[in-house]
Amino acid sequence: MHPKETFNELAERVLRELKPAGRAKAIAATMREIGEIRWGSNMSLTLADCAIGFRILSEPKKDDEPGNVKERRVTCGEIAKLAGSPEGGNPLHLAKVFRATASWFRGWSEDPRQIAMMSTATREAIEIETT
Repeated sequence: MHPKETFNELAERVLRELKPAGRAKAIAATMREIGEIRWGSNMSLTLADCAIGFRILSEPKKDDEPGNVKERRVTCGEIAKLAGSPEGGNPLHLAKVFRATASWFRGWSEDPRQIAMMSTATREAIEIETT
């Protein structure tokens, strides 16, 4: 199966399972965008990579995490569950996605939402890489 089709199927599961609808739509759109990325010959991102990577991100790293980080961990856990089996997955592939996201936003935007996305992507890449 082509990775794009696999990520589209994940997006459909997200739309069916997650609430509220607006949140589900945003997460599903992200999963579709990930499926559209052409990684080149040296890397491919699979649902198993996502399952294990998001599972790592769902686990609290300390007791006093900010509310937005706690909420993000819940979302990561939901995505991990919907992505399926982590068997054979490489979480470092997902970390590369987050590194690319952070790099893309770095330095060209002063939009607070995009700065927050860059910070989140950087934190998540580091968490995966150091686990």
